[in-house]
Amino acid sequence: MRFIPLLILLGCSVNRTKMTGVISSNEIYFDGWVPVTVTNAPGEPTMWVRLDKKRLEHAKTGADVIFYIEAPGVLKGSLP
Repeated sequence: MRFIPLLILLGCSVNRTKMTGVISSNEIYFDGWVPVTVTNAPGEPTMWVRLDKKRLEHAKTGADVIFYIEAPGVLKGSLP
């Protein structure tokens, strides 16, 4: 009975992926959006990530950022 909350949490985090990156410039747009260069993805793409107020106070160029993305599902099939 005491493991039910743990199982529920594990089930909810199955579709989440942990991403790490570095803030690439001092630009901060409205509502706390900052450009982040993703370090654990091929080609190091730049994404816009929304930071909360606590993280926004410490945001500067070169600061490490950890964020999570949610995938709706994994497509199964063959690659071309």
